[in-house]
Amino acid sequence: MMTFDAPGEFVAELPDHPTVEPVPFLVADQADIEIPQPGDPLPSAPTPTFDDPKGVTLICTRAVDCSFHEIDLVDAVANDKPTVLLISTPGFCQTDICGPVVDLLIDEAGDRTDLNVIHAEVYVDPSDFATGGFPDLTPAVNAMALPFEPAIFVAAADNTIRARLDTTFDRSELRDALSLV
Repeated sequence: MMTFDAPGEFVAELPDHPTVEPVPFLVADQADIEIPQPGDPLPSAPTPTFDDPKGVTLICTRAVDCSFHEIDLVDAVANDKPTVLLISTPGFCQTDICGPVVDLLIDEAGDRTDLNVIHAEVYVDPSDFATGGFPDLTPAVNAMALPFEPAIFVAAADNTIRARLDTTFDRSELRDALSLV
């Protein structure tokens, strides 16, 4: 892990590997980041369930629906259990990441009754893509201010975020995050 003294634009280079292109990246001041961070409260937002899709046309775009649509995030943050929220759209993934992270979460937390585990899709009605439009984002995506996916938020029973995993992560990183609650 690297620590930066100030926000700014930086470039990562591998001098011993001249065929690897330099990668520019930004470092922001944490106060300027809208996405909830570890230590922040997990925002509440309605999420669709099997019993109440809340206007979301496809509550799970995985080939076989995952089981993480039993409880609404609004209810989860009020029930004194730790909560794991995965925002991902496996059926519309452009990077081959969104689907596998759902499978990882199924493997690591699918049978845990001590947690609220919720999968929220990104789009209210993805069929809008077919007509040339851009679908509305679900309330969970908006509440988390996410400009990307997938993302996992792991919150303790008091709803304090203990870990957040963004975009790419492996089984060991997920296990480490889950071990914090």
